[in-house]
Amino acid sequence: MSLIHHYLDQAAERWGIAPNAARWLFWAPVIISVLLPFLRLNGRIYHAVLREDGPVEMATAILFFVAFLAAGRAALSLLRNGYRVYGAIYVAFAFVMFFCAGEEISWGQRILGFSTPAPLEEINDQNELTLHNIEGALDTLKVVMMIGGAVGASAYLINEKVRIQRWWTHADHLLVPPFFVASAFFLMFAYRLFRYIFVPDFHTTITRYGEWIEFCFAYGFVVFAVLVYRYVTVAQQIAVETSVVA
Repeated sequence: MSLIHHYLDQAAERWGIAPNAARWLFWAPVIISVLLPFLRLNGRIYHAVLREDGPVEMATAILFFVAFLAAGRAALSLLRNGYRVYGAIYVAFAFVMFFCAGEEISWGQRILGFSTPAPLEEINDQNELTLHNIEGALDTLKVVMMIGGAVGASAYLINEKVRIQRWWTHADHLLVPPFFVASAFFLMFAYRLFRYIFVPDFHTTITRYGEWIEFCFAYGFVVFAVLVYRYVTVAQQIAVETSVVA
């Protein structure tokens, strides 16, 4: 536990946030993930919280959209300051976050009440306006999410040994998520691995629980994206001030 808190305090200092904030960011998704299954004691509440277009799914879509905005703004700042490779990476990151937000709520289909185009309905397992439910695509996406969770959970610790910033300036901030969101990414990795090994088929309770895990995944991305935007903005202000002084 003390080693975890050591890395949390280190990451907090590196990203310029309070140590207690870093601890809350790390432990909150873990604590809620442990307590949430107890809602299953009342099936109606459990279903209401984790249902399609329910509060958790809508919140997940909002987090992905905020991550899209933050990553997009970071991309613009990076491109304006001549960081073309980083800028391109963050353009791609923003696109992925926007795609996830739209897919999470079926691009507003159930909210707005429009029907699925016939060609897509024929190949979509849930007859929805989504790409991830197209036959075969969902299995690929599950693997991608598991790998993404593993990378997000381990990147900070791996970089403590590798120190990628020795080769690429700012890479430790722009490419490596802070340790205090590692728990959120680890939850996705653990959930997908558990489903792959023990419950590969649909199970109402466990599948519904996956809505919360997706929320944690989005939470990890939005915290990272917002902090990167703040980091890039501060770096830009320093550059401007330096040039004015010069």
